Amino acid sequence: MNLEGSTLSPMQTHISQQKSVIQPKQRSKTIDLTLKDCGKIVSSILIPILICIFTVVTTLQQHNSAAQQREQDNHLAQKQRELENDIAVQERLQDKQQQDDSLKENLFSSYLRDITDLTLHNKSININDRMQYIRSKILTTLRRLDSERKRNLILFLYESNLISYNEKNPQKHVVDLSGADLNNLNFTSTSKLKYWLKSINLTNVYLINATFINVYLHRADFTNSIMTDSSFSECVLSDSFFKDGILDRADLTNTVMQNTIFYSSSLFQTNFTNAHIDHVDFRNVNLSRSIKLIKIENVTLDLTFDPLSNHM
Repeated sequence: MNLEGSTLSPMQTHISQQKSVIQPKQRSKTIDLTLKDCGKIVSSILIPILICIFTVVTTLQQHNSAAQQREQDNHLAQKQRELENDIAVQERLQDKQQQDDSLKENLFSSYLRDITDLTLHNKSININDRMQYIRSKILTTLRRLDSERKRNLILFLYESNLISYNEKNPQKHVVDLSGADLNNLNFTSTSKLKYWLKSINLTNVYLINATFINVYLHRADFTNSIMTDSSFSECVLSDSFFKDGILDRADLTNTVMQNTIFYSSSLFQTNFTNAHIDHVDFRNVNLSRSIKLIKIENVTLDLTFDPLSNHM
């Protein structure tokens, strides 16, 4: 059969037209399928990645939160340990303080018993030997007492007439306190308790940083004592003796001094503010940088007093 010049039959033409219509539809379906597949592929990849990122972020947040919690717990634990250590230290200090107080109280009580027994029940012992024993006990005891018990001991000796002059019996023996450690001794009068220390003898002793506030001191004798940084504020010093003493930087504010001897003493930087000074012996006294502390309008100065010969 010769086909070269033949034409397509109507049937063939129809089939050819149908094929040309089907092919674009198939390509469209292929493109649609490809986009869906890409979306599925992207979703299948992206979702795990997002989950992974979420998991990592959550884990990091939990880790940071746990780290912060551990740090906070460690800080609280450290604070708790420090508090417990502080409490333990305070308890040890309190225990030690109680032990020290107990020891000092026992020492003080023992001393009082010994001295009372010696002065009341052993008068057959030579008076000089008794005074020497009492002196030895005092010097040893004072080194181990606090300021409160020092005051109580001095009061005991004073009220027992062991460190005070008896005008009715001037030959009466007194205990020699020379060299005694009375540093930080505190006699501060209050509205309920007023100290009157008439004729007390505290010669040749250490009274550094001692306090006598609002105390009546008549014929008190502090000759040759070291009283640096001491205070006699608001005291009444009448007929008293501070000869050859050291009262550098002492506080004599609002103090009344009458017929008092400071002959040959050191009063460097001593504060006399508002003091009343009447018939006081300041001869040969170091008053460097002290005079300027005196308010002249509030002070009466009379340096014409003639000291008693037995204290010169």
